[in-house]
Amino acid sequence: MASGKIVNSYELLYKYYNACREVESTECGPIPSSEDLKELELLVKRREITNLAALIDHFSKKYLDKIRETSAKAACRSFFGRDIDITYCRSKIAELIASWLIEVADNLGIISLKYAWREGARSFE
Repeated sequence: MASGKIVNSYELLYKYYNACREVESTECGPIPSSEDLKELELLVKRREITNLAALIDHFSKKYLDKIRETSAKAACRSFFGRDIDITYCRSKIAELIASWLIEVADNLGIISLKYAWREGARSFE
């Protein structure tokens, strides 16, 4: 249910999940869940988070520890064509997953993303 409203390409994330299956021999997350959608909805309704960047940051931090280093390293090497700092690599993957969650929430009508060229760019209602 990714729409591309936040992320132009999920190629790095695809490479990560593929690496998990190949390197780890298992599916590995994180994958946005219904609990994450409920948390997102509460954060927005209560106005605990009022802009898109903070929402991405919140969920990125939540997902970061669940990103498997070996698979992340393999995905980033494949995507960037060279070794990338593992901390940066893991944070980019976590950010992609957080953005995916937000795009899903937008598609389901939980939130409404505003377009970048309009007032309140990179925010939501």
